[in-house]
Amino acid sequence: MALIDENILNEKWNECLIIFRDNVLKDSFEHWFSPIKALTFDDETKVLVLGIPSEMFATQIQREFMQLYKVTLAKVFHGIKTLNFKIPIVDAPGKRTEIEVPARETPNIQSNYDPTRRTKFQVDPHLSEQFTFDSYIAGDCNRGPRAIGYKIAENPGTNWNPMFIFGPSGLGKTHLAQAIGWRVKQINPDKNVLYVSSNQFMLQYQQATLNKCIPDFLNFYASLDFLIVDDIQELEGKNGTQSAFFNIFNQLQQTGRHVVLTSDTLPKDLKTLDNRIISRFQSGYTGVLGVPDFNTKVDILNNELRNQGVEFSQDIVEYIARNVIDNVRVLKGVISSICAKSIETGEPITFDIAREVVDIIVGSSEKQLTIDDITDCVCRHYNLSVTDIATKCRKRDVVTARQVAMFLARKYTTRSLSDIGSLIGNRDHSTVIHAIRAVKDLLSTDKELSRSLASIEQELKY
Repeated sequence: MALIDENILNEKWNECLIIFRDNVLKDSFEHWFSPIKALTFDDETKVLVLGIPSEMFATQIQREFMQLYKVTLAKVFHGIKTLNFKIPIVDAPGKRTEIEVPARETPNIQSNYDPTRRTKFQVDPHLSEQFTFDSYIAGDCNRGPRAIGYKIAENPGTNWNPMFIFGPSGLGKTHLAQAIGWRVKQINPDKNVLYVSSNQFMLQYQQATLNKCIPDFLNFYASLDFLIVDDIQELEGKNGTQSAFFNIFNQLQQTGRHVVLTSDTLPKDLKTLDNRIISRFQSGYTGVLGVPDFNTKVDILNNELRNQGVEFSQDIVEYIARNVIDNVRVLKGVISSICAKSIETGEPITFDIAREVVDIIVGSSEKQLTIDDITDCVCRHYNLSVTDIATKCRKRDVVTARQVAMFLARKYTTRSLSDIGSLIGNRDHSTVIHAIRAVKDLLSTDKELSRSLASIEQELKY
C-alpha cells in the first residue's frame, strides 16, 4: 500500500472541489459536494476513498454527477481505477458507526459495489399491536385499498409504490397503514419497517438540524426497507422538512423499497407541497377510504366488543351503527363510554344507557333527517337547485345528484321507495331502485363520487 501524504491528498481534493463548484449550482454544491471528504488515495492500486454522509450521496452521485466525477477525478488523480466510499451506518437518528464499502460501479471506474448490500440492524417499527389485518374489518368502503395493501405487504417495493391512503379523519387510515407494516414483518421479520407520524418526522428533522447531524438523519431513513408516514398533509408549508422527505423518498423508491402514506387530503389538493413531491405521490396507487355502511359498522362494533370482552344486545349495536354516521374511531369510543357509564352507575348495560351516551357523544339521536334535508344538502354540494334535480334533465351532474339524493334518502329515512321517488323528481319506485344500485356499484371505483358522498354525509351529520 502506498498512500499519498494527507496534505497532498487534501490539495488534490480541493482542486476537485474547485472544478465541482464551477460546474454545478451553488445549492447543489453546498448540499452534495461540500460534505464529502477525501480520506485516502493509494498510488499503487489507484484506489480513492471518499467519506460521504449516507448512501443517498452515493445514489445522487451515480444518478446526477457521475460524468462530472469521471472527468474531474481522472484529471486530478492520474490513473485512478477505483472509487470507494466510507459510509456511516445509523441504527437510530443521531447514533452511528462507520463502515467502508466499495463505491457503486461507474463507467470507467472499476468497482464491485452491490447497491443492495446494506449492513442490517433492527429498528423498532413503532406499530400498534391492535392495528392488524385480522382486526381491520372489510366492507365496501375499504375493500379495494385493503386488498392492494395486503398484496403490497406480500411483495413490497414492486407495484403500487408509493401507496397513498386517503380518507377523512376516523375512517381507518392509520389502522390500514400499520396493518400493512405488520404483515411485512410477519412475512419478512428481518425487514426494517418504520411507522412515523409527520409531526414526529418534523421534530426529528428539527432536532437533527439543531445538532448538525442531518446526514445521520437522512442515512437512518434511507436505510429502511419499508416506511409508513401518517398524515403527510402536515408537511404542507414546511419547506426544509419537505426537502429532506423528498430526498429520502427518492432514495427508497429508487432502490426498490416501499413507502406508504396516509392523508386526509388528496395529492392534487396539497397546495403548498412541492410539485415534485405531489407528482411522486400520484405515481403510485391512491386508495380511497369511504364511509362504512350500516352492515360494516355493525361488523366493526361486534369485533370491538369481542376485543374488549363485553356483550351488548344486538338492538344496542344496531342503534349505535345507525346514529354514529361516519367515524370508525367514534364507534369504538362509544363502546368504551357505554361500559364506563355502566360502571359509574352500577347498572347493567341497557338500551337507555346506550342512547344517553350516543346523545352526548354525537348529538341528539331524536333528530331525524327528512328528504328535504337531504335534497337541499345534495344540491348545495353539486351547486344545483332543488328544481334542477326534479326535472327530466339528463346532464351528468344532475343525474348524479338525483341518484345520490335517492341513495341517501333510502339510507337515512324510513320513507318507502315510492315516497322517495315521488318527492325527488316525481319518479317511480323502480327509478329509485336503479339509482341506489348505480351509486353502490360506482362507490368502489369512482373516487370522486366516494369523496362527494363522504362530504355530503359529513354535512348532514351537523
